[in-house]
Amino acid sequence: MTTTKNPVSAFFLAIALAGCSSPSPQTSSSSNWVVCSVDAECAARSSAFKCEDGYCVDSKNGRVVNESGDGDTSTAVSAASKPPPLDAGSFLGGTSVGVLIAISGSLMKGNYEIVGNLSAGEGFVWSWETSSSEGRVEVDVVGTEPAPGVTVQSPNVRVTLYFATADDGIYPANGHGHCSFTGVSGESEEAHGRFACEDLVGIGSGQPFSLSGAVDGVPPTPPLP
Repeated sequence: MTTTKNPVSAFFLAIALAGCSSPSPQTSSSSNWVVCSVDAECAARSSAFKCEDGYCVDSKNGRVVNESGDGDTSTAVSAASKPPPLDAGSFLGGTSVGVLIAISGSLMKGNYEIVGNLSAGEGFVWSWETSSSEGRVEVDVVGTEPAPGVTVQSPNVRVTLYFATADDGIYPANGHGHCSFTGVSGESEEAHGRFACEDLVGIGSGQPFSLSGAVDGVPPTPPLP
């Protein structure tokens, strides 16, 4: 198992630094303040804490000055909201059961390869779950069994993440983002496929993030000679 991740969150670091600074001046004109509609748009700015009354504010409730002068945070938010590239290559259809996942933007940011267990639920609930000391990922496809070439979209797809951070939970969450699962080969417990979620917002951090991944089911049993 290979795992790389950065446990240090710029979001929480910004809060710690803001707590040691003096209150932000409110002398700038409104055109120089960072505008927003949701907290996720402020998370892209290191000094911002949340969105309040249409403007990003810091931990002292002081409005954050936009250094570029245009108040546009869309580029930073968009970069974290698009699924990171994932080269599943030889992983799909391999010899073991596992998940390969890349997460960008959130407290769980990193690349993970985790070996675990696959369980096919009763009826139309297909649940793929894996866990290790590094974390746990569960991919649920509801309403249909994923078949090769078939893509299922949320709300019939949900991804549960547990990496011991404030962003742990079931996604999409709080009305933000969507997920999809595309079958590559096999069926039932031998299913292999790709999944992705974009435009998500962290449950605890409020930061925009996304993920892409692949699940490898049980390899098919070779025919008897």
